[in-house]
Amino acid sequence: MSAQPLVHRKLFTQRRSPRDLVAILRNEDHVDQQGLYDLDGSLHRGFYPPWLKAISNADLAIYLASHIPLSQLPRFLCDGVHIFLYEKKNIQDGKESERPEHIRYLVETFRRSLSALPEELIRNAADFMPKLRYPHAKEALDKIGARGNIISCGFYPVASAYGRAFGIPRVYANPLLGFDPKQHGEIYGAVDKARIARKINGERYIVIGDTADDMGMGLTARVKNPESVIIALHGRCTYLAAEADIIASCWEDIHALLDAY
Repeated sequence: MSAQPLVHRKLFTQRRSPRDLVAILRNEDHVDQQGLYDLDGSLHRGFYPPWLKAISNADLAIYLASHIPLSQLPRFLCDGVHIFLYEKKNIQDGKESERPEHIRYLVETFRRSLSALPEELIRNAADFMPKLRYPHAKEALDKIGARGNIISCGFYPVASAYGRAFGIPRVYANPLLGFDPKQHGEIYGAVDKARIARKINGERYIVIGDTADDMGMGLTARVKNPESVIIALHGRCTYLAAEADIIASCWEDIHALLDAY
C-alpha cells in the first residue's frame, strides 16, 4: 500500500501510482471502458447507515411504512421486523460462505411483503431513493471516463431510479414489478454479479463496491483486463480492500483524487 496521495484524507492506493490510476479512471487513452457499480453501501447511503447498513430495501420499507394504508401497516411492520432481525443474525453476524442464500431469502421475503402494495406507491418510493445517495457520488462518477452499469442485489425499481438520477442507462437488479427486466436472472451475491460482469463487453473496467458481494465483479474485471481498477469504499470489507487498487473512506476522497492528478 502506498503512502496517502492526499495526506489530509483517508484514501490509499495499491500496486500502481496515484497518477497512473487517475489516468485510467479518466480514460485518458480513450478505450472502451465499462464501469461496474454496486448500489447498496456504494451509491446508496440511506436514512440511517449505522443501523441499516445502507441497504436500499430497508430504506424502501421505511419510506413505504409512512405511506401505506393503515390497515396494511401491522402486517407490513411485522414482516419488516422479521427481515431486520434475520439480516442482523445471518448477514451481519453470519458466515460469509452462506451470504448468498441468506440474501436470496431476504429478497424473496421482502418481495412477498411488497406484493400486496399498489405498484404506483412502490414506484414513488423507488423514485425517492436517489435522494439518499452518498454525497459527492454523482460528481465523482461524472469525472470517471466509463460507460456505467449498476449491478445490485436490490430491486430493479430502485436501481433504475438511481440509473436515471446518475445518467446510467444499464441496470441489473432483481425484478419486483411486472415490467421489470428478468432476462439476466436473479442477483444474490458475488457469483451472480460475476455472471453479469462476464456478459458486459469492454476493453477495461472500473469496479466500485463496498462488500464481499462485489468481489465477483472485481475479479472478473481483472481476469478480462489486469489494468482494470477496483475501488473499495467505506471500509466495510477487508477481502475487497485486499484486492482493491484504491481504498477510499468516502466519495469526496475519490473526487479529490481525480482533481489532484
